Amino acid sequence: MAMVKLGIPVWLFLLDLTGVGLAGVGLGEWMGQFALIPAAWRFPHYAETMVFCGAVLLLLMPAYLLRRAREKRERPRHGGDSGSI
Repeated sequence: MAMVKLGIPVWLFLLDLTGVGLAGVGLGEWMGQFALIPAAWRFPHYAETMVFCGAVLLLLMPAYLLRRAREKRERPRHGGDSGSI
């Protein structure tokens, strides 16, 4: 599996970037700063939906990092106490 230099899978990094883009465009549309979404694609509360979906994608990275840290902590260490006297 391809990894970014920090040990994060590339697919997760790309999902994170997609989340940043969705949330950013959604916030810009919601605040009325710009309109990048064509009128034919708009539906009621589309900007809020974009922000929500972007936030969900952004939460995948911390969830992955927390799970990986928990797995490392729970993994038995070599050379530790084996329970014998």
